[in-house]
Amino acid sequence: MVTNSSRNNWLRIGFTVLVVIVVIIFIYRFSKQRNKINEGRQSSSSSSAQTITNKPLENNNTISSWKVYKDNIDKWEVKYPADWHVLPKVGPVTSFTVSNEDGGKAPITVSIFKNTDVSAETLESRKKYFAGKPNDFQVLEDISVNGKSGFEIKFLKVNQREAIISKDLSKSSQILFTIFVIYNKAYEKNALSIYKKMLSTFKLLD
Repeated sequence: MVTNSSRNNWLRIGFTVLVVIVVIIFIYRFSKQRNKINEGRQSSSSSSAQTITNKPLENNNTISSWKVYKDNIDKWEVKYPADWHVLPKVGPVTSFTVSNEDGGKAPITVSIFKNTDVSAETLESRKKYFAGKPNDFQVLEDISVNGKSGFEIKFLKVNQREAIISKDLSKSSQILFTIFVIYNKAYEKNALSIYKKMLSTFKLLD
């Protein structure tokens, strides 16, 4: 004979089992749905990166269509892609980017500044400094930018390329300008192309 107490216990057990089954089904479906969403995001992100990385530079490969930025305080100018943004100046640094977000978050950012943190420095002493740190930097080559001498370096631990330009090599303490690009590895080809083109348009205004 089944007592009311036994019947109630079985009902409680049956209800508990049912709840567990429902929870398991819910978790399974939620997990499956979340995986689909993540796969979609990864696919979208990968597709976006591939599109930007591999697409032609469009207006960016015609320098004549670029905008001109002039720094009337430090006396220099440069051309930059017409669809890029100029970020608010931070100290002596002016940055140009494909995004209007903070420069550190953008996939490509080119920055320019007049060196104010060094004294009695020359182009040669800067080159020796970088050459003395072979685990961090690779000195690439001497360059000439609109009549001004300089050299390029590659950063070995981050995605960064940099050029240092001297205003006047004849001075014992030279005024130096730095032009550098920081980029996401996926955008390296476009980043270096735009950096090179911007570097070729850099001019001192004296």
